[in-house]
Amino acid sequence: MSIDPNEKKGWLDQPANVDKLIKGLYALCALTVLAEFVVHMHPHFEAEKMPAFYGVFGFVAFVAIVRGGQLLRKLIMRDKGYYDE
Repeated sequence: MSIDPNEKKGWLDQPANVDKLIKGLYALCALTVLAEFVVHMHPHFEAEKMPAFYGVFGFVAFVAIVRGGQLLRKLIMRDKGYYDE
């Protein structure tokens, strides 16, 4: 695969745009955490009363899924030439 220097670059190929996107995501995360103090929620469980509960819960669930996938890969991964034989 060769890289064509005349090929038009996308907006995410520029590092400044990537920085803007990341800063925007940080701002959005901060706004959602701050909104928890303004918006009245009706929690079903005691743990849901914690500030930023849903963000922490989502992060922990994400890490658990990724780690579970890594363990599953070790369990079901075949040798490199398994399907070639």
